[in-house]
Amino acid sequence: MRKTLMFGDNDALAAIVGDAAAANIADGQADTFESFPGYNLIAFKWCDVKALQQRPERVIVYSDVDKLVVVCGGQNSFNRLSSNEDKATNLTAFLRELISGDVGLLENLEGRLYSLERRLLNSADQEAGANPADVKPEAHSSHKSGKKTHRDVAMMLLAKKELLQFKTYYEELDAILDETLLNDNGCLNDDELRRLNIIHSRVNRLLSSVLDLREYLNHVWEAYQTQIDIEQNRLMKFFTVITSVFMPLTLITGWYGMNFVNMPELSWQHGYLSVIVLSAAICIFIAVYFRKRKWM
Repeated sequence: MRKTLMFGDNDALAAIVGDAAAANIADGQADTFESFPGYNLIAFKWCDVKALQQRPERVIVYSDVDKLVVVCGGQNSFNRLSSNEDKATNLTAFLRELISGDVGLLENLEGRLYSLERRLLNSADQEAGANPADVKPEAHSSHKSGKKTHRDVAMMLLAKKELLQFKTYYEELDAILDETLLNDNGCLNDDELRRLNIIHSRVNRLLSSVLDLREYLNHVWEAYQTQIDIEQNRLMKFFTVITSVFMPLTLITGWYGMNFVNMPELSWQHGYLSVIVLSAAICIFIAVYFRKRKWM
């Protein structure tokens, strides 16, 4: 049989598992896994992997030869875990229930990361290969660029948070299964141990997938940072070119701004026009030189 209760239902709990086990559960004595003569206590933070925005809730599971009692620390866990009382009636089925459908969730998360990476790389390729004369002004507007940046950062931070929750959850389940498989009190028969080994392998694969996705997310984040660095370098290059163009003009302005009495150009009839022509010639020369060197 399987029964789902809430913390605080001490009378109902004692009627099913006995006063000693109920006292251990009520006092919160269980820590991950505790083996007692005739029964096991498993404690973990239940995480609704389909709604990771909800906070994890503490759950303690009582398991013996013919009973499974799930004591929930919150209404969300109670609603979800009590819905399968008729399906998962033993410890093996219950643990299988906890990871049911998680592969699809991780595949969905992987797809989101892949789409994000492709979008970042495509954006970088388009900006690197685009002809400046063909680029529409709105394509590089600061408003759209800012929205894109905030959206990308928000997606990556959300994925990072989800992967951390997955990692914590599966590590806890992995530790529970490690200790459960020891079967110190002999509550599990050979068939149950075999099935628990299979579930243990699945949890290990899920944990390995989460670690791989965390590494993949780090690569995506590095690609994003590289894209930001490229955009900043492009902006710095633009300002460097502008500075290089106007630096000679600044020198000319400062030179002829001294207004010494013996400067012959001050009294020359064509001095003003000559300075204009000289400044224009310098600007054209620098622009042509930078264009040939592909600096602008």
